[in-house]
This record gives sequence, structure tokens and C-alpha cells, in this order.
Amino acid sequence: MRDKHLAPSSGIGCLSHPRQPNPAFRVHSFSFQKGWCVMSQDMVRRDVEEFGKDHGLIHEVVVTGRKVGAEQAFYAALAHDEALFRRVVEMVEQDPLQAALQALLAAAAQGVTCENGVYRFFDPGTPLIILRSVPVVREKKLVYPQDWYDGYDWAKRTDAPQERFLRIPVTDSFNLSFTDQEKLLTEDEEVPSTRSVATFLVVNALATGKRLLPDRYVRTADKVSDGRRVVVGDFGAVGFSVDDYWGDRCDPRIGLAASRKSRTSKS
Repeated sequence: MRDKHLAPSSGIGCLSHPRQPNPAFRVHSFSFQKGWCVMSQDMVRRDVEEFGKDHGLIHEVVVTGRKVGAEQAFYAALAHDEALFRRVVEMVEQDPLQAALQALLAAAAQGVTCENGVYRFFDPGTPLIILRSVPVVREKKLVYPQDWYDGYDWAKRTDAPQERFLRIPVTDSFNLSFTDQEKLLTEDEEVPSTRSVATFLVVNALATGKRLLPDRYVRTADKVSDGRRVVVGDFGAVGFSVDDYWGDRCDPRIGLAASRKSRTSKS
């Protein structure tokens, strides 16, 4: 169940919008590091003292923030908390893997609780393709090394850091079709993303030393190009897998994960 085909590339990279260049900027170059798009340090505004008046750039920040769940409360906190702002600046300046490592260890340090089958944990929002490469994840063999999903948006997606509540697996959800599994969700639940399920398994393993779903999988909300649903599980000594073999049909090893609905982002 390990070897997978390569997913079709989505061609995602740095996209430039078809508009007239702003004469107030000098754009020299972009660089790409480990899948991240980074502006070169010589990409500098000439009139730095006028930075705060650049409404176009500020608007772009707000638009991008909304895509990952950052609303007014986030910017209010950033505006009035110097220590928080400093941490954000440090994360931007750091290597993405080091920033992800610190966020992941901080999430694990907060611990994981479970009440009535519902796990509560802090999700740092790390993309799956970054999560699997974080040094501690590699060293402890928490995510089985696969690259078939690298071309999919759901594998690259970043979410706003937040507390999450997961039922994993949903009780009595095994050996049911996906349609029947959905009927087991409560009104305030939804099927979580592959990213959030994977993050939970990693955070829980770091916090408790336990590898959940050792011989089973749970379905997620994401799909591959032919419509088959992504599953996560089989968490053994070499890490858990991300697969898509079973589609939506019944299987005694395939259950469902459920996430409490969030107002700020996809789960």
C-alpha cells in the first residue's frame, strides 16, 4: 500500500497578476527554496518612509490572510502585541523547516487531551509537504516518505494556527461507504482535511508517544484527480501513510475522521 503514482503537477508557483507595475518598487528576482517562494533581499521599496501608505500592498496582505483564516481579530492581536509581531517576523526570516519545527514542538508541548472520544490539540497549520520533512518527524519516522501527492493543492495548503477538536476514528464508522459514514457526523462536525488529520497524528505522537491507527485508516475531505478520497493511517514503525486506494466503498479497515466545524478556516 506504500508505492504510489506521482500526482499530476498543478503547475503552482509564484503567480504574477496582469497589471501595470508600481513605479515605487524595484523588482529584481525571486528564489525558490524547498517549495517556498521567497523574495530576494534586493526587492526593496525606494521610498521606505511611505510604506504605510501603500494601500495596494496592505490590501494584498488582507486578501491573502483571508485565504488562510486570518480575520480582524488576528490583525488586532498583531497590531497590539509586540512579542507576537516579533515571532511572526522571525518565522518569516527563518528557514521554513526550522519555523515549522518550532511551531510543531510548541503544539506538542501544549499536550493532547481526549474526552468522550474527542481529541483536543493545537494545530500549527503546517502544510503536509512541510510537515513530513520537519527534522523531528523524519528522525522519529512519523510520516512515511511519499511524494505522489506533491502536486495537489491540499498537500500544500496552510491553515491558520488554531485549537482543533477531532473524533478519530468516528465510532462504528468502519466497513461503511463514505455516504453512510457521513450520516454519523453531528451537526457541528465536518470531514477534516488530510493536512489536519496528519498534523494531529504527528502532534499526538510527539506529545504522548502513541501511534494511533496502527492498522487502520480514516477518510478525509480531500480527493485525488480521479475523484478517489484520500485516507490517512496504518501508523506503524515507519510512519503513517497517505493513500487513495479504496475510493468511497465499504472496507473493514477504512473508517472516518470528524472535525468540529471552524469559523476561520478549513479543517
